[in-house]
Amino acid sequence: MGAESRKKRWIAAASIAGVWFFVGLLQATQRYLRGRELEPDAWAFWTALGDNLVLAALWADRRRKPLLIAGPPGVEARVFACAEAVGHPLRGRPLPFELRFAELGAGAALALGPARVAAFATKHDPEACPHGLAVEADGRRLVYSGDTGWFDGLPDCARGADLFVCECNFYERRIPTHLSYRELHDRRRAFACERMLLTHLGDEMTDRRGRLEIETAVDGLVVDV
Repeated sequence: MGAESRKKRWIAAASIAGVWFFVGLLQATQRYLRGRELEPDAWAFWTALGDNLVLAALWADRRRKPLLIAGPPGVEARVFACAEAVGHPLRGRPLPFELRFAELGAGAALALGPARVAAFATKHDPEACPHGLAVEADGRRLVYSGDTGWFDGLPDCARGADLFVCECNFYERRIPTHLSYRELHDRRRAFACERMLLTHLGDEMTDRRGRLEIETAVDGLVVDV
């Protein structure tokens, strides 16, 4: 797999008390689910970027269970606009399942099945309404940073997590909207979490995978929390 593919075609998954949590491109996630005959009851998005919202328009027609999509403010309008833009309009199209929406902005929380999902603000492009997610179920806690640059409150967001999945786009390069390994490594002791797993790896990080002190995700990784 070439450098571009390594960066763009990735997925990692974790399960917590039977609740699945996916990190990656939703097109890849959809293929993963089909291969394992998993059919989620709800999706929670950490950004309003279009790439993460197209799934509703591309979902397999065989689905019959209701689907709840939770995401940043305006998530319903963005899903319909995205579907329209890629040629799979949802408005006026009969679906074989009920499609519902719930807004999950920074500071909000809601129940998705047996899990409680809370959102927290992150440092990224404000147009994307960025936030991270904290998922709790059966006494276990999983936190995902979402797309973000460094901000001083990040360690507190991950505090007490059994698994903290953290984006790490670069190795040394520092930009305001994404994290680097050096930034995280230098502050590792500030993160009071059981396990940290780096994902959203760019080429600098992919080339160093398996040779770093902090664990890095690989394509197709499944973690039981």
